[in-house]
Amino acid sequence: MGFDWTGYIQMAKTEIRERLQALNEGLLRLESESGETALIDELFRHAHSIKGSAQMVGLDLVSRVAHGLEDALGAVRSGKLSVSPPLLDVSFQTLDLLERLLEDPPDQAALSQAEGLAEHLAAIGAGGPVSRYDAAALMTADAGGEEGVPDGPATPALPAEGETEWPEAREQAAPERPAATAAPAAAGRMADVMRVPIERVDHLLQLVGELASLEQQGRALAEALNAHQAQLRRFRGSAGSPEAGLTGEQLEKLEQACARASRLVRTARRLVTAQAILGREIRDAAMDLRLLPVATLFERFPRPVRDLARAAGKEVRLVIEGEETRLDKRILDELYDPILHLLRNAVDHGIEPPAERVEAGKPEQGTILLRAMPRGRTVCIEVSDDGRGISIEKVRQAACDRALVTPGEAAGLTEDQVLQLLFRPGFSTATQVTSVSGRGVGLDVVYSNVHDLKGVVRLENRPGEGATFSLEIPLTLATTRVLLLECGGVAYALPGALVQGVMEVDAAAARAACGQQVISWKGRTVPLWPLDAVLGRSQRPPAGNRLAVLVTNAGSTVGLMVDRLLDEEEVVLKPVGALLESARLVTAGAVLGDGRIALLLDVDAVVKAASHVRAGATGTTESESARRYSILLADDALTTREVERAILDAAGYEVTAVADGQAAWEQLARRSFDLVVTDVEMPRMDGIALTRQITSDPRTARIPVIIISSLAKEEDRRRGLEAGAAAYIVKSAFDQENLLDLIERPIR
Repeated sequence: MGFDWTGYIQMAKTEIRERLQALNEGLLRLESESGETALIDELFRHAHSIKGSAQMVGLDLVSRVAHGLEDALGAVRSGKLSVSPPLLDVSFQTLDLLERLLEDPPDQAALSQAEGLAEHLAAIGAGGPVSRYDAAALMTADAGGEEGVPDGPATPALPAEGETEWPEAREQAAPERPAATAAPAAAGRMADVMRVPIERVDHLLQLVGELASLEQQGRALAEALNAHQAQLRRFRGSAGSPEAGLTGEQLEKLEQACARASRLVRTARRLVTAQAILGREIRDAAMDLRLLPVATLFERFPRPVRDLARAAGKEVRLVIEGEETRLDKRILDELYDPILHLLRNAVDHGIEPPAERVEAGKPEQGTILLRAMPRGRTVCIEVSDDGRGISIEKVRQAACDRALVTPGEAAGLTEDQVLQLLFRPGFSTATQVTSVSGRGVGLDVVYSNVHDLKGVVRLENRPGEGATFSLEIPLTLATTRVLLLECGGVAYALPGALVQGVMEVDAAAARAACGQQVISWKGRTVPLWPLDAVLGRSQRPPAGNRLAVLVTNAGSTVGLMVDRLLDEEEVVLKPVGALLESARLVTAGAVLGDGRIALLLDVDAVVKAASHVRAGATGTTESESARRYSILLADDALTTREVERAILDAAGYEVTAVADGQAAWEQLARRSFDLVVTDVEMPRMDGIALTRQITSDPRTARIPVIIISSLAKEEDRRRGLEAGAAAYIVKSAFDQENLLDLIERPIR
């Protein structure tokens, strides 16, 4: 399968421009801090990362020039070369030329000078004389003695189909444009866009989230003032009687106190309302900083859908709607895997082969609709197809074959409960294992990823006509809309996106089915569970009616019996702390306006706990779930990291990506991985040190390590292998199939 590099080339250019800016600033500092070792190391890493990122996406000239700069800075780093004005001059000259090579199309004069500058820098790094690169002399020579004026540009040849080479290497020289003409455009870009670290935006959103808590406290204070005012009025009413024995002056002062209390209540309510309005405006403005159009995510899917359809011998058209809908950037990053799994399922399981579609009276070409729709504080993303739909009986049989349920249990499941089996780990209806399906990995990943985002997955099945998967995701994770309730005197919270409704239930009227209390809701049978019993608290006998909160779990609806409802609020979630870390049914806490703590319940864990209570009575057990192989990827170059992540994701691996060796080691301290893929030159801890640490620590020594680096010397390769790496890949020889083949060996 071919790999589409288009988006990654632009990503690489963005990253390289950021590193060029860092190099500019660092070189300016180097003029006055020439002996600063940490600064020299940082500059070297930036040049190294530019080389690797450019090399990864086929920007060969950029890579060669950056390699030359890396050689020169490497000589400074090793002490063979000292920092001098001529060295800084040629370094700044290099940064200017690299910036021009990144233009679309690349600057023609820069193309003609790139090779010569790369060789000049390499010579400096090897110990040659340090001087500015004389570009004019080269241009004069190229022009055959003319006054430094090269021939006009020739029409660049387009790469042949399947090539990844960037056309810059094939373009001819053209007259150099005056530097002044490019400056206004660059200045305009700088004025229009300001790049801010995402951590600062996150911190701002957290502070904004605290405003919601203050708003609730202000509202509680206003209500308390109102209660005191009412009490004062009642006292005023009784004080006017002769029995009270108050003088006229005392009554007048009491009247004035009532008037002041009334004014205080009105002022408090006005301030609370103003604070609420301002808080919402600030929150919306802060959230807007993180919101991106879903087009940035959706545009990544047409190519894999096309390739999957061709591999399956099917005709599939992908229709995208609502790409202007905006969503939090971090959530967009986390949604790639779930949506890709749904699209794979639609192509492999949903859309029929052309002959089967024609026989069913459908057009040969199937249609998959990928759509995003804003819904207040949430966004709904739908993946819908016009294929064969889901066969309920086929799912029942597959569940029995995989020992997820017994035949007797399968026969008693409702259609909704059968569809819920699709989200169980290890479940698949495929009869054979292919590169796309049959491994038992898919919808369980969709469910768990969306669940981690505080979202919900819904499934609508239309047998013979198709199926629709809906992902309802909050706009942001900084604040959460919750339903507050009370059970056994303790306040709890449920994610608002999962709550479908609330109804009053007469315990005597609830009927039993298969040993489970159930009620009818909108024509559906909904199981009921007392929340206090599920949480392990003493269950009180039902006294009259209780409230059932109807929540969605893995596409089905269940009812949780509670004592009373408190409110619906936008809250800031807080970690539960060490004392409650083992409380698997609780994921976070929230401080309410009255100072109480509400515990946020994990609906999925609550429902599973209730199911296990029933399973324990019947002896039912669950099969061990199938899992994806996990890979830890460490590279400080964003482009390289994302290219490798995309390749590994597409191959079905679970990938965790970090930006340096220290972050990778911290990940290994928290969890285990099946394989580590690392670069060499990284801040904080380089790849060689990381490899040694992994292979020498008994806890991680079993984990194989693969090094992917642009350091191509034999001594570099030997250092990596001696440190314990299972393989060493040079980025210039990087190949998708080669990478996957190397990964397959140590993992499998």
